[in-house]
Amino acid sequence: ASGYEVTYVRNITDIDDKIIKRAAENHESIHALTQRFIDAMHADADALGVQRPDFEPRATQYIPQMLAMIAQLEQNGLAYQAADGDVNYAVRKFEGYGKLSGKSLEDLRAGERVDVATDKNDPL
Repeated sequence: ASGYEVTYVRNITDIDDKIIKRAAENHESIHALTQRFIDAMHADADALGVQRPDFEPRATQYIPQMLAMIAQLEQNGLAYQAADGDVNYAVRKFEGYGKLSGKSLEDLRAGERVDVATDKNDPL
């Protein structure tokens, strides 16, 4: 309505720790589990009249690119591997972290949406 041409992209997180755990609990493949939820989301959005996106990339389609980016962050000292094998972003090394959200590092608290990882160098 503002005269801008927009490309609507909605990502699909079709792999993460919770998905892997749920698929194992359900004795189904990760693909079957995520496809079931994607289909349900599409049905709900269609019923509500929500426009479909122009592109809907899935995380699993970009794993090589994510691994390359993670390696680059580690090489630049902006990420580190914790004792449990997870790779964490070193938020305090990025001066502008939180700027987009308008929050300072002091305003951000670990564990708000997920359990706090005990192997992290920093609770953020």
